[in-house]
Amino acid sequence: MKNKFNKFLDFTVPFLIGCGLVLIIISFNSEASVRLDINDIVTDDRTSTQDCLVTTLYFESRSESDMANIMVLNTIFNRTNSPHYPDTPCEVIKQYKQYSYTHDGLSDRMVNLVQVKRLEHIVNKFLLNRELFLSLSEGSDHYHTTDVKPYWIDSDRMKYIGTYDKHIFYRRD
Repeated sequence: MKNKFNKFLDFTVPFLIGCGLVLIIISFNSEASVRLDINDIVTDDRTSTQDCLVTTLYFESRSESDMANIMVLNTIFNRTNSPHYPDTPCEVIKQYKQYSYTHDGLSDRMVNLVQVKRLEHIVNKFLLNRELFLSLSEGSDHYHTTDVKPYWIDSDRMKYIGTYDKHIFYRRD
């Protein structure tokens, strides 16, 4: 009897401990800790600047390099300094049809938590060093992907700044 009980303890206790640890890890990495519904961000006036920025990067440029993501952030902040756009990053992002993910009809669930964490890190670094990063942007306030050719790029007022990965950046003069 003692031998069977020891075998039970040798297998069951480590198994239960392992299951408990897995549940704890899953709960810390669960999607519940990330705002997954963009409609909450677009319609919620209490959304933090970081949430707005991370969400925008996730849907606009998550597969791009850190520099391409920084350039997207630059366009948002450069717009806040322009009289043609709202004064805060969230207001810029929430402007009607300014960022494709807010009106493309596709799912707005952020499911790649590895990318979310990466983008949170980029946003935090950007916010801490905003003036340095903005100085690299040459005032860019518009961009599009290499897959499209928006009508506005033919305007004499648009100055080409550069291409980073699959995004092309411009400044409206």
